[in-house]
Amino acid sequence: MKKISLLILLFSCYMNSQGQLVINAKGTQVFIDSSKWAKTGNNIFFKGTGNIGIGTIQPSAQLHTTATVRFAGLGTNVTNTKILTADADGNITTRLLSSLLSGNAIQSLNGLTTSSQTFAIGTAGTGFNISSSGNTHTFNLPSASATTSGALTTSDWNYFNKKIDKVTATTANAVTVSETAVNINNTEAFWNASQLQGNAVATNDPVSGQVLTWNGSAWTPATISQDKGAAILSNNFTTNSTSATNTNLRFAIAANETYYVIIEGTASKANTSTGMKLAVGAPTGCTISGEAFLGSSATAAPVPSVISATNTLGNTFATSASARVPFRLTFYVTSGSTAGFITLMAATVSSNTATIFAGARMSWAKATAL
Repeated sequence: MKKISLLILLFSCYMNSQGQLVINAKGTQVFIDSSKWAKTGNNIFFKGTGNIGIGTIQPSAQLHTTATVRFAGLGTNVTNTKILTADADGNITTRLLSSLLSGNAIQSLNGLTTSSQTFAIGTAGTGFNISSSGNTHTFNLPSASATTSGALTTSDWNYFNKKIDKVTATTANAVTVSETAVNINNTEAFWNASQLQGNAVATNDPVSGQVLTWNGSAWTPATISQDKGAAILSNNFTTNSTSATNTNLRFAIAANETYYVIIEGTASKANTSTGMKLAVGAPTGCTISGEAFLGSSATAAPVPSVISATNTLGNTFATSASARVPFRLTFYVTSGSTAGFITLMAATVSSNTATIFAGARMSWAKATAL
């Protein structure tokens, strides 16, 4: 009996030093090491100062687990700003969300700070711009105009797409381009036509009064003579030159033709009695034969003189200052191999003005038509 009591005492002492054996609600015996753990109400806590390890015998933190951790039933909060973070070893700490995002995330986009933001497309403004409002960023690209830089509209594109891409000319200044304007300078002397209606144009230069005629193989300049004709000076002709000057009272003569010509009118010399002179202009190779009847004053009878050379000034007449006196030239002229014009020419004897009055008349008839 004494031996049994001693064993019970020893067992009791052992249990008190290592823990307690209790029976749970189901009647199962559960050993509680009361030397490390304690229970207060429904709470169980570890009384020691060391760490608790799950899956490790050397825990490095108060709670050290080598597997997963699950927190079921966590609540929500819209004001807390701290979040859990972990280092490379799995140590859990907290930090402010703003410090985590600083330098690592966009916190503001064109002034907007909402967490969800949208991009949109628009056409507002006078040039490309980004308009941000609420949580929307609108990229505006307006249609281009005189005051707005932007995108071409369909109608503008069609217009510009039909523009002349490049204009070139082999002759300088034949074509000039200024922005959208192309100028064809077709009134300038450098324009040359090599064909008319697909037929060649001759390269020889024309002389004054010639016309373009068809010679059977090319368009070529030629003098067209008339069997008969007349011309009248429509305006006063004046000159201060002492050299023979064309009055533009003329007719065309072809090569190897003979004409009978009459020129008559009135003339005067201003403020001097030195008078003026007349000449008959003609192509090289022409011969002439005739007479000139030249007055000296309004009352004096015209004085006859011989005309024997073309392009040569004749006798002096109209020597009475400012007096309007008559003149008359009658002659035959025969051209050589060169065509051209028979022209009345005039000059002043001194630098004083000489005038042939409007109404002066030239008439001609081809010898074969007489």
